[in-house]
Amino acid sequence: MFVLPELVGSHHVLSSTNALSHASTSAQPASIWWPLGHVQHILTPGWTVEKRSVPLWVTNYAHPLIVAIGVLLPLLVLARTRLAPATRETALTLLALLFLVRCALDPMTVGYYHVPLLLALLTLEALDRRGAPLLSLISSAVLWVLVARIPWGLEPGKVATIYLAWAIPLAIYLAAKVYAPTVMSSLGKWLSTSLPSSLTTTRSSIRTPNAPGT
Repeated sequence: MFVLPELVGSHHVLSSTNALSHASTSAQPASIWWPLGHVQHILTPGWTVEKRSVPLWVTNYAHPLIVAIGVLLPLLVLARTRLAPATRETALTLLALLFLVRCALDPMTVGYYHVPLLLALLTLEALDRRGAPLLSLISSAVLWVLVARIPWGLEPGKVATIYLAWAIPLAIYLAAKVYAPTVMSSLGKWLSTSLPSSLTTTRSSIRTPNAPGT
């Protein structure tokens, strides 16, 4: 708020900021943009480093897109729940979704960007879920493997594969929990009742064999 007049009135500041936004078209493998990048192989003593450069429009519009989605998704929740306030679980799930979208859509995402996401997931599961915090544990394990066990420069394809295999299903799940809670609740009830009933039927048939001759 205090620097807004200077930003509005200073052509040099705006020009410098605009130049910085165009400074790099590189993409990290922990991003949905990485598969769209142009591949470059950089030879170094002892190994080859793979680098990808995304189209310029991705660099120009990725961050504005993140901001736009950060405004749009809460407005959609507000429109859906205008007759009743959103629950704490919905708010925390939406927060986790926004943090995940922010990371996945940023071409230059690095590991520590996901700390707010992990905190949101842990808070969600600690306050509104029973049992072990599976989402938090799985997400922490995936990110630990990506950050601590795989060299991004040498094996970016592996990083991208693991990251997208985790991030896309998680985003779909969180979005469904926020925008289609009835469907998710019905699916959860169906899974919780169908599997135990089938197991019960199987066990009862094992315990009670058919009478001879029948």
